[in-house]
Amino acid sequence: MGVQSVKIPVELELQKLQSSINTLQAAFDKVKPGTKIYNDISRQLEKAKKDFLNLQIASEKAFSNTAEVTKFEKSFGRVTDEITAAARML
Repeated sequence: MGVQSVKIPVELELQKLQSSINTLQAAFDKVKPGTKIYNDISRQLEKAKKDFLNLQIASEKAFSNTAEVTKFEKSFGRVTDEITAAARML
């Protein structure tokens, strides 16, 4: 028997994360550029966007073992935490 893999449908959860990032970006756009808070939020938001992109790429692949699923779950949690951290700064 060959290697088996499974595709887990996570599109809905990724859409929710994308919506949160979009909402955060809209709120961030109202912050005055050049201020410390602007720079802090900008860094946090860019990190969340980068990690979200990596998460999207990972979601397009099938998982072949539980370690890959666990890694995906941790990455998902990290993006959620980054979004929450940036939102708290606003």
